Amino acid sequence: MGTVSASDEQPHAVEGEGQWSESYYFNLYDPRSRIGGFTRIGVRPNEGTMDVGMSFFLPDGGFVHVRHVKPQHANTSELEVEGVRYELVKPLERWRLTYDGPSHSLHSARDAGSREAWTKSRLERLIVDLTFDAINPPAGAGGERGAPPAGAVASAASGVAKGHFEQAGRWTGSIWVSGDEYAIHAWGNRDKSWGVRNWQAPRMWRWFSLNFGDDCAMGAVRLLMSDADVQRGWIYRDGRNVSVRGLELRTETEPGSFVHKRLELTLTDAESRRHVIAGELLNVAPLPQSRNGRKTLVCEGLARFRYEGREGYGIAEYLHQIGGDGQPLVPVD
Repeated sequence: MGTVSASDEQPHAVEGEGQWSESYYFNLYDPRSRIGGFTRIGVRPNEGTMDVGMSFFLPDGGFVHVRHVKPQHANTSELEVEGVRYELVKPLERWRLTYDGPSHSLHSARDAGSREAWTKSRLERLIVDLTFDAINPPAGAGGERGAPPAGAVASAASGVAKGHFEQAGRWTGSIWVSGDEYAIHAWGNRDKSWGVRNWQAPRMWRWFSLNFGDDCAMGAVRLLMSDADVQRGWIYRDGRNVSVRGLELRTETEPGSFVHKRLELTLTDAESRRHVIAGELLNVAPLPQSRNGRKTLVCEGLARFRYEGREGYGIAEYLHQIGGDGQPLVPVD
């Protein structure tokens, strides 16, 4: 892990690649209300856009989603798209997310991969007022300082992100949807990255965000590029962050499908300790991406995790590049 400073919360200098992006991501799950969600704003000044997605898994298995794009030709700290607003309250400590507007509502999160389901979706008013308070120092690397990345990390930086950090936190606030209001007291992680964001660059990725309370959280990724296998992450325990140096994964998929159902994740940290986590998917939303005729499917999984006698929740995100036969180019491991 490198150094992250408060200045990394601010917009970074835009570089020349066409798909350069500054990305802000948050997720959460509240086991009492059984509301889970994830949201991301991407500023893409070289493409002249800023886009937002905001999604929530509902207690009855339903799914609501907001997606907007607006023109944006310079990097900016004003993170607002069609009413979805991310407000930086205190760098590396507090953010506020708000929205009041329409959302598309699906009967099931699994319908998210169906164009027909979206055309038949209901419009529901969605009101969000949430505050994120960090519980650990940011884990990752930031800024333009220091030597450029080398080896596998450089390969990942060329297509996914040059700078990147993550942070666990506590959520408070409320969500109103479909006539129901939910008081939120939850945990979740945030992610900020900048550099080229090309969804078609990795052959696959498996990304995990895990929260077990104020004193324990984790993030991990396996990113398979054409010339590198990147395994990275962090573990927050005993009041400090420790880097992840290796990742082992076993996945059980749903019958007749490549959608993940259960998993066993083993993380080896920089101090040679092994951390074994069992995961069970509560719901999965398969979200398609496409560019230049290539289809990418990002399966956002809401999961329950068990680790050393503790129960936690988070996101298990599986990205697949889809071949002409409709199957992933890299089999699910």
